Amino acid sequence: MSIGDSEDLDDAGFGETSRYAAHLDRGWSLLDRAEFEAARQSANHAQHLRPDAPDAAVLLGAIALAEGDASESLRWYDQAIELDPDYFEPYAAAAQVALFDLGDAIRALHYCDDALELDTVSAIDAMDLELLGAECLISLGRDDEARARLDTLREHPLFAAILHPPPSDPEVSASPDDPDPEVLEAPAEAEEEAPPRRRSRSARVREALTAHEPGEADEDDADDEADAAEAAVAELSEDEDGEPLDPEERTAQVQRVLQFALRLSRLWLDLGSAEGALPLLRAAVERFPNNADAWHLVSEAEFLAGDARAACHAALRVYRLDAQSQAPKWLPSPAQLHRKVVHILSTCTDDSLRELGQRRAALVLLVHDVPSLELVLEGVDPRIPAVALATRGGHHDGHHDGHHDGHHDGHHDGHHDGHPDSLGDGTEDRAPELTGLAVYRRNLMRLARSPEQFDQELRFAVLEELANFFQLADPRRAALGLPPIGGEALEEGLAAPEPEPIPEPALDDGSGDGPRRRRRKRMLS
Repeated sequence: MSIGDSEDLDDAGFGETSRYAAHLDRGWSLLDRAEFEAARQSANHAQHLRPDAPDAAVLLGAIALAEGDASESLRWYDQAIELDPDYFEPYAAAAQVALFDLGDAIRALHYCDDALELDTVSAIDAMDLELLGAECLISLGRDDEARARLDTLREHPLFAAILHPPPSDPEVSASPDDPDPEVLEAPAEAEEEAPPRRRSRSARVREALTAHEPGEADEDDADDEADAAEAAVAELSEDEDGEPLDPEERTAQVQRVLQFALRLSRLWLDLGSAEGALPLLRAAVERFPNNADAWHLVSEAEFLAGDARAACHAALRVYRLDAQSQAPKWLPSPAQLHRKVVHILSTCTDDSLRELGQRRAALVLLVHDVPSLELVLEGVDPRIPAVALATRGGHHDGHHDGHHDGHHDGHHDGHHDGHPDSLGDGTEDRAPELTGLAVYRRNLMRLARSPEQFDQELRFAVLEELANFFQLADPRRAALGLPPIGGEALEEGLAAPEPEPIPEPALDDGSGDGPRRRRRKRMLS
């Protein structure tokens, strides 16, 4: 059911249907302009006209989320599902809120699985839900189930349709040398941030795609693959009635599937599987060589696979492509950013971190747009927002072990890790000593869409980097507003202890459990 389908509302006249649609359209427009109270009034008007329709509840859920009330948002989405159990949009929105905003992966997984049972879900929407469901499983530590879920998507015909399109299908063909439109750099995150819109699609294409089972060797396999390929092209180039999409809509569909390919690869990397991610990523950068996000994941995957040189070459592509993006007018100057960092440290609730700026030789703060090429070649993520700088164990022959974490809340592990073994000259290597903090303006800019978000991301990046360097325990991290190391929140009512002296950074002897995983936050490009 869609807001403009008067045939579904036999008891409604055209005038009422028009008013209903107008209130909803105005509400979404006001929400886009952050006029929340006015948007709520429009939604209430629509709800008064059609109390049994779910659209107003979806809009109210989006308004509540924009105001920062995730629980209220979820309540509205649940109401929309109750009003119309066959309506896809509130399931998807509720799953995202439950996972990303409330940290309730079990509840989010239920929403995903319930939505996948709907006959009205398109193949593209089903892929979105499968990826979100896999992320829920990873958050729950059910890695084997997540791998099984991701395996079903590895050779999905939609990926073949955009990465290896038939030359005769201009709808899904584009020159690999054409720059990717800026608006399509991160459609997956934009899809998460945008208010959910009504849409309905036929199950015809999805049925054809799900009938295709990669790896089968039956005589009918070739026919199944041909049917699946044809259905995939139709999903990308036609609407639910079989009518051709206009060029802008086709491009949006292709780019959305591309972002699903990158999400799938990201999840394989979260599971520690470079071999799961690399084939799809290599095909993606061959087809879309100007997509910086794809190259960024290639860099991380190559690093994980043990090919540091290939990782650095991919990182250099990211470095050059990111430099082409325009900076917004609100981006703080280096001097303004320096003052913001000083303020963050001087007002920090942790005494030991606050003391960093009060010593006789205060912490050196560097503000640059991006990391230097030298650091990138040493393995530092070209998109890292901040890096703690330290002595190399007191010896110039130490190494800088910066690895790619690949997403917003990633961290630069093992900054300047010395080894406690004797160096053979009668001296012992020392623990690294913090000497400075480098903050990168343009990398922070990628994570924010407003000055307020920029300040939030700056605070998170500074405190997270310092907390990682000094290996602060979960209670102290919680007092700073940082996520716990294990990814689970502290028990309610558990008070954070008084700040302790900053511990010496542990020396990396290679016996650790590897990089810790934390729940990912939405990325903005």
